[in-house]
Amino acid sequence: MGRAETDALRSAEPMPRRTDTMTARPIDAPLRITGLLPRPNDGSLGTRSWKDAGIRIRCASIAPHLGALGAAVKLVESQNLDRRIADGSYFDADVFMIYQTLEDHRPIVGSLLDAGKCVVVDVCDDLTRYKGVLNYNWENAQRAFAITVPTASLARRLAARVEGKRIYIVPDAVEGEPAPVRPPRREGPLRLFWYGWQHKLRTLSERLPALAELAARRPLELTIMSNLRPVGPILQSIVESRYDRLSIAAVPWDLSAFNTAMERSDIAVIPYNESISYSGRSPVRLIQAAWRGRLPVSEDVEGYPEFARFGVLHRSIVDGIAWAVENPDAAAGQLAALQRHVAETHRPEVLARTWMHALSHAYAGFREQGG
Repeated sequence: MGRAETDALRSAEPMPRRTDTMTARPIDAPLRITGLLPRPNDGSLGTRSWKDAGIRIRCASIAPHLGALGAAVKLVESQNLDRRIADGSYFDADVFMIYQTLEDHRPIVGSLLDAGKCVVVDVCDDLTRYKGVLNYNWENAQRAFAITVPTASLARRLAARVEGKRIYIVPDAVEGEPAPVRPPRREGPLRLFWYGWQHKLRTLSERLPALAELAARRPLELTIMSNLRPVGPILQSIVESRYDRLSIAAVPWDLSAFNTAMERSDIAVIPYNESISYSGRSPVRLIQAAWRGRLPVSEDVEGYPEFARFGVLHRSIVDGIAWAVENPDAAAGQLAALQRHVAETHRPEVLARTWMHALSHAYAGFREQGG
């Protein structure tokens, strides 16, 4: 990975006490962190929407725990930025976190760099493949002092494109408390749940004939939750499909509806999706399902190898569903073990320590280089 600083996350060695010559503060004084959030209508702390999910699990749910570790954390929504810049309160931090968003934050990043600030950009997927607004985030990442990512595979991809950049791996967090584990029901229709953007539905549509064959052995109910305005051709084709023992329903994205659909489901299906797997995206769907007590079945065998020992990775979601039906006791045990693993590795209070170490290490490196 070149100089990508992944080893820093494994080290608990205390850093030597030094002085920040710009502010005359000890370098081990409480780290001051300012995070820039999108406007509320594009997802922020107060908007429980699809778009703000990434901001929550990468920022909002972590911030209180960073504070408990001694950091001084300030989250600023972009519509309040001009006022904070005018009164000088925006620039009084050590590290400035810029999160992936649909807003163009290049001017803000430029002003921070011009002011000699340490900028860290959080990147959730391989933005080098995109054009337009998402590419703005990649431009910011290239200019930043350091980058944070949710997976090792994404760190490797980006390290090959930004020689010498510090890259820190910080997984996504789960939200709330774990739900009781409920393995797939042994009687009645088996309820499957898929959620995501419509452009990721192609693989699921290709699995429908095989799911229909499986439904001959046990009825299946498939719920698809997505952005339905407008309904695209792939989703239209899926909902218009007719099978004897496989029923399909599409529902619009909504947080309360999501909670209901997940609770009602037996299995969360995660077909292979090239745009997700190729880009090194986080296994957040797999983690979320387990945290909510439901069995995830994912086809991304290569992308999520750390979950292979829990029996949730299969070459086909159809194979995984069949395995769960034929081995209910094993499926229940694997699901319970997976949820314990998620609790140990993805709780916000656990990841806050990883964030704290990454940002402290980045700031120390920034000062060493004369920042």
